[in-house]
Amino acid sequence: MSKPDPFGSRARFQAAGMTATMYRLDRLEKAGLGVIARLPFTIRVLLEVVLRNCDGTLVTEDDVRAVAAWSPAGPPAREVPFQPARIYK
Repeated sequence: MSKPDPFGSRARFQAAGMTATMYRLDRLEKAGLGVIARLPFTIRVLLEVVLRNCDGTLVTEDDVRAVAAWSPAGPPAREVPFQPARIYK
């Protein structure tokens, strides 16, 4: 059973003869979650991690929406789960 993809952001691609998965942040913009491209790079990295781990239980759609709505104006309205992961080449 695969993870849910509530925002339709999961995409597969071929690289070095293998199939890989990525999560497209531009799909969040199309879903109306804001102008993702204008977020600082570090927030977009956090957003991708939350989106990739969105399972509806530990990480919810509301967590994704909260990170996508980030603003430098003040402290966030809620905490979101932070699950750092190493990216392998």
